[in-house]
Amino acid sequence: MPKMTDQDAVDAIATILGTPEDWDGAADFLESIADVIGAVRPHPGQVQNYDYRTAFKTATGRDVPERYDATPDPEPEDEEEDEQTYEIVRFYRDDTPEEIIETGLTLAEAKEHCSRDDTHGDGWFDGFRAE
Repeated sequence: MPKMTDQDAVDAIATILGTPEDWDGAADFLESIADVIGAVRPHPGQVQNYDYRTAFKTATGRDVPERYDATPDPEPEDEEEDEQTYEIVRFYRDDTPEEIIETGLTLAEAKEHCSRDDTHGDGWFDGFRAE
């Protein structure tokens, strides 16, 4: 079997997400996506404390584009002193523009919002980002 390239992995993930008629936008396919990633990078579920930024840069010679960097930000030592606020953004699977749902939240409030069961649906999900 030939070695999978990054482009093959992207095509496979696009196929996984784009072909099922019953996909509801939830995390139904995370295991399949992790397996595809595992064909071109260390498998996300099998490598402890692995620095994906370093692996990406080693494999591609580029830094992870900030837009796609899902590395969690370090928790502030004292959240009361953290003046950073966050906004909830609704993202859509189709070409519908993203929608700002709420602003001015603390990191804890934003995380709490996005962990609720009512923050994703058929073709959409809520995420957060720094304001």
